[in-house]
Amino acid sequence: MYGYVLLAHGAWRWVVIFSGVAAVVAAVRRSREATAELSSWPYGKVFSTCLDIQVLMGAALYLLLSPLTDIGLPAAAQQSWEIRFFGHYHMAAMVAAFLLVHIASPIIRRAKTERSRHGRAAVAYAIVLLIVLGATPWWRPLLRT
Repeated sequence: MYGYVLLAHGAWRWVVIFSGVAAVVAAVRRSREATAELSSWPYGKVFSTCLDIQVLMGAALYLLLSPLTDIGLPAAAQQSWEIRFFGHYHMAAMVAAFLLVHIASPIIRRAKTERSRHGRAAVAYAIVLLIVLGATPWWRPLLRT
């Protein structure tokens, strides 16, 4: 089960990254020109949902399925920088991105104009995307098979 969830988690990161890029691009475009055609795609909800699924898979890996939970994370973290990365930095950064994308939602909705709403969304989603990109283990295979 661990291998399948790890495979799905690694593949789903591309969905999160592409939806994040699309959300930032759509928010920037909408902040520049408000047209009805651009208002049809709920970019923030798609990005948020993709990130929620990714965090759910990551939490399942971290809390339930990982062999590190049997060994004990503090003891294992002393052995390898990679274990420290996944046990501390990766998990903390992704939880921060998860919280930020959900905290940003009411802040975005409270904007007075459409232009400022999309401007806030562009900034918030860009910050979340940068956190996700910064905490992604790029040395791992880009797509596991």
